[in-house]
Amino acid sequence: MPTAKENHALVIEGDLVRVQRTITEREVKTSDFIAEIARIQPLDTGPLPAGCVWYCRCESEKNRVVSVYVIERPAGLQPIRLKTAPPDKDEVIKDLALSWPITQWFVRCQGEAILDLHIACTQAPVAEHDRDTKLHALPMPNQFDIGQGAVCLGNLVLKDGVPLTRRVEELVRQTLESLWNSDLMPPFDGTGITGLEDWAAQSAANHEFHAQITFPEHRQRTFGQMLAHLLDNPT
Repeated sequence: MPTAKENHALVIEGDLVRVQRTITEREVKTSDFIAEIARIQPLDTGPLPAGCVWYCRCESEKNRVVSVYVIERPAGLQPIRLKTAPPDKDEVIKDLALSWPITQWFVRCQGEAILDLHIACTQAPVAEHDRDTKLHALPMPNQFDIGQGAVCLGNLVLKDGVPLTRRVEELVRQTLESLWNSDLMPPFDGTGITGLEDWAAQSAANHEFHAQITFPEHRQRTFGQMLAHLLDNPT
């Protein structure tokens, strides 16, 4: 327990002089004081998007508030629509159902504006290992940097005048239901599947087929590293 400090001083006000005694009960660093205030004062986030398992935010040196919402979706069969364009043939739209693992959808925002969306997948829910949860890349097309970067949002349109959390929900929904195409197709070497159609065929025979796929390790190896990467590198 810190020892209290006592100080005496002469205070002159006009034609009066008084001896003033002050007692300092305790001294702490300013940084520790601010950290304690932040700890005991809960952050009021307002309503979070459906399925949101994590929310974090930071303020950059330029006073830009950057936040990340993480939506987690359980493993299961995921219907997708795939548009292919074989050489010298008309485009073909195929309806596929893929056995997906648990997926995390990282939606990064600046203020009230959505910046980008990143997808990753895990073998267990984030709640089990928190920031130490190991991340893997989901081998789907339309992701920059071969599944290691942001999702190409194409022509997705979000309504104006809608609260940010609702737009985050809508972004994930529209991405899932959008028309995927063969752009930015990732390599499937070492995964145990040869492509999306093989993935769909295996999934039809075994709805838990995702457990047999070797998903590539994500460049941001853990959930915590992914959060730090998104918060430290605002676009």
